[in-house]
Amino acid sequence: MRRSSLPRALALLAGAAVLPASALAAPSTATLRGALQSMGMHCPGACGPAVERSQLRGDWEGKERSYWTVLASTGPVKVRLDAVRNLDRKEAELWRRERLSVVRGLFQGTAEYPGIITQGFEVAEDLRPVSVPGSPRGSEVLILYATPRLTYGAGAADLVAYRALLSFRYCPKERVSVQVELFFPKDSFPRDEALALLQGYDCR
Repeated sequence: MRRSSLPRALALLAGAAVLPASALAAPSTATLRGALQSMGMHCPGACGPAVERSQLRGDWEGKERSYWTVLASTGPVKVRLDAVRNLDRKEAELWRRERLSVVRGLFQGTAEYPGIITQGFEVAEDLRPVSVPGSPRGSEVLILYATPRLTYGAGAADLVAYRALLSFRYCPKERVSVQVELFFPKDSFPRDEALALLQGYDCR
């Protein structure tokens, strides 16, 4: 990724998902279940934990685009939702492709390794994303490595704290697009169970 593209990349990675004004309740920020319901989505299993971070940009009940980022934990698993409201299907697909392009771009060329002197080097093959097919209603799933700050593109194994799943949902009735990410401790990543859990995060 060219240095000049970093501001745009960071802006995209900081974004959220799309929801329509008339069909959804005012955003609930108390629990993960409430947040998902406000986004027009189901909550798989126990989703009672309190939301750790909630950032809303724009009027969630208005007709213009608004953005909502939510972070919560269910046991050792962290859940991050980036939602954008008031997108049609074509716009949601463009948004999805842009965000995937940014993530994949982190692994093209070099990655930064923090040290006394910052050096650039190729990201090792075993730290690169793995793509698996999604459900009929969901997009493909990326399996990634993430740092303690829940960022991607770690250039060395000692910078990795989590294994992550990343996928997208578009709920046409609510006109909401959501980037769904699950973060598991790197030494405890049951792949099949994790993928099954991810599929539970779906539109109502």
